[in-house]
Amino acid sequence: MIKNILLIYGLLMLHKAEAQIKGGAEQYFSFSHSVPVHSSVTMNFQSHSGIYTEARFQYDMDGSVSLNVGKSFSYKKSVSYSLRPTLGVMAGTYKGINLNLDADTEWKSLFLSMKSQYTHSTSNNFNSFFYSWLEAGYEFSKNIYAGISSQLLLPGQSCHTINTGFFIGFTAGNWSLPVYFFDSFKQSSSIQVGVIFNKQFF
Repeated sequence: MIKNILLIYGLLMLHKAEAQIKGGAEQYFSFSHSVPVHSSVTMNFQSHSGIYTEARFQYDMDGSVSLNVGKSFSYKKSVSYSLRPTLGVMAGTYKGINLNLDADTEWKSLFLSMKSQYTHSTSNNFNSFFYSWLEAGYEFSKNIYAGISSQLLLPGQSCHTINTGFFIGFTAGNWSLPVYFFDSFKQSSSIQVGVIFNKQFF
């Protein structure tokens, strides 16, 4: 285990830290049969040295807030990719510690994105859990993209949940509007609509 951690750390050190200052905000609305409407918000800022800070509201759990800090590493050639490990704390209805790893890869018009999160509960009222989001897509133009997506939830003492589906997104300047359709032919079907704003300052 220690060797694996050192290997990952060594690979991260080979990557170049991000050189731009940038920030953004994301709001997602989820619609399903069990929960008519659910909303979550995240806001992020990244310094020129790659230090990354993200605040989340109702993202990890209903009624929760979290603050996550880490560093972003990237490599840009014919195939570009980025890694962003972060560590965070949660408060509100759920109290705990977050360990996150975000990864993105692009090659021409193809892209692959993954978000993994392990949340350790510091309260007896909730279980710890692991959550992962994976999507792969194709950019048809600078304004339209689409692909397939899945999300996995592994609660500490419950059965796992896997949702699969597809998405289509639209971009205009610094704005992006992705729409996700999960389990469309099941009773547990849901739709997630995102409103994303990203800005590079320098």
